[in-house]
Amino acid sequence: SWRLREVRQLSLDGVVLSIVDATQLKAIKVVANQHFSMVSQSKDGLLPTAAAGRFAIDGQQYQEWAELSAGDIAGVRSYQWSLEDGIWRQQWVHGQQMTEQVWQLVDTE
Repeated sequence: SWRLREVRQLSLDGVVLSIVDATQLKAIKVVANQHFSMVSQSKDGLLPTAAAGRFAIDGQQYQEWAELSAGDIAGVRSYQWSLEDGIWRQQWVHGQQMTEQVWQLVDTE
């Protein structure tokens, strides 16, 4: 289980365009048994996105197939990913921007 720390929009040369942190958008993603589910909640209590479906990892490529979704995340998404010290980064390029989601492993204690 993963908790969203922040979402960053960057230009392709790495300039930060915007940051949304966990005080503005809360999200939890569960990844297990080749399936994922994710739901987010905005500061005002709305649920802007939710999705569930299958995932696959091939090297540094992580793909999600949203079989059920609400918001703007239907279909297939492909990410470059990295994992270090319980921090999972997912990045994808769209147009002239890159989006990076930063997830933190949920402590089970």
